[in-house]
Amino acid sequence: MSELVKNNVLSSTFFSELKEEHLFDVSDTQKNYRQSNWESLQKLEFPTTRDEYWKYTRLGKVVKTVYQNPTKTSKSLSITDVEGFTGTRLVFENGIFRNDLSTIINEAIKVLPLSQAKMEYGSLVDQYLGKQTNCKSHVFSAINGYYHQDGLFVYIPKNQKPSQPIELINYGSGSDQLINLRNLFVLENGAEAELFIREINQEKISNLFNTTAEVFVADNAHFKSYQHQTFLAANQVQTTDALVGKNATYKNWLFTQNGQLVRNNHNAKFDGENAATEIFGIYLPKENSLVDNHTYIDHALPNCYSNELYRGIISDQATAVFNGKVMVRQHAQKTNAFQANNNILLSDKGTVNSKPELEIYADDVKCSHGSTTGQMDEEALFYLRSRGVSKESAINLMVQAFAHSVLENLPNEPIKNYFNQILENRFS
Repeated sequence: MSELVKNNVLSSTFFSELKEEHLFDVSDTQKNYRQSNWESLQKLEFPTTRDEYWKYTRLGKVVKTVYQNPTKTSKSLSITDVEGFTGTRLVFENGIFRNDLSTIINEAIKVLPLSQAKMEYGSLVDQYLGKQTNCKSHVFSAINGYYHQDGLFVYIPKNQKPSQPIELINYGSGSDQLINLRNLFVLENGAEAELFIREINQEKISNLFNTTAEVFVADNAHFKSYQHQTFLAANQVQTTDALVGKNATYKNWLFTQNGQLVRNNHNAKFDGENAATEIFGIYLPKENSLVDNHTYIDHALPNCYSNELYRGIISDQATAVFNGKVMVRQHAQKTNAFQANNNILLSDKGTVNSKPELEIYADDVKCSHGSTTGQMDEEALFYLRSRGVSKESAINLMVQAFAHSVLENLPNEPIKNYFNQILENRFS
């Protein structure tokens, strides 16, 4: 056995209790995709701090855990509705579709579990599944590609728009389960859609959410997504790969409330001119948690726009990581790209590692990036206290104002109010 194969991920205890259950692969394309991920797993190793893009994220405890196949529990889920938010809702518990908790509104669109889509719309799924995510070099994507059972499939035909946003709830229960949700979102030419994702883990339960999403936004289409992560004691690795067509827009708001270890990989590539991508993030790590956000924006064509704004509020002994890279290729003239990461430390024991990057091969571009990390503004704090505001209230007001810039452009009012309420509860 070669050294490469001897040390691959399959030799770890990570997989020792996992069973292969590929019940929903019905076409040769789906089976071949599953097989290609298996071949990748025979060659890949888990990343370590020696890998540049995992330098500040130690996976030792995560990858040494023995994980079980997801199981559906009989426990009734307590899911709080978002006031003012209605529409199609799909609920997955431990990666398994819960039809009894889901509501699907019949419209001229396809919103259904991926397992069902594979059987009913196999040729459509085959056009897109695995076409944007790289399983050959990204080990967690390969794990997801091989072990996933289900996920959300959204297909919006040409010039269609759902009457209400679509909601996905990814809920974890049980213990030490590997939850591989595979999501596929496809918007055809001129289509529009909004998606609200809530990822929730049962309190003090250690699971690993390993989620992969592929997003295809065709020419003249517009896609907005909002995501809330609250994992408590769980771990999460999420990879989102978006392909954005001509005159199309892709916008994402990510709100990470907590989690033991949370790693978000967010990648977008332009597939046509005059396209735009905006990615916003708020993260609030506390206690001993770690939140790691990595972004990669590929300006492969001219006349495209990207904007990234991530803001973190770090408490206790928590750690935050941000690594954002903007790639501007040789022919991507007239690129406009902006990137900013700002952090506030509420504790002397908190840690921030921030690394914004620009890699530019074109000469007619406008690009900027920046990063700041600091503690509360003492002058502003003194001003508020001189006006009779308590120290605790002053800090809360300043923290909420700091985070507000990420949410102020969020177009969906019920979801904006939902996020603002979380901030208020967290810092009041």
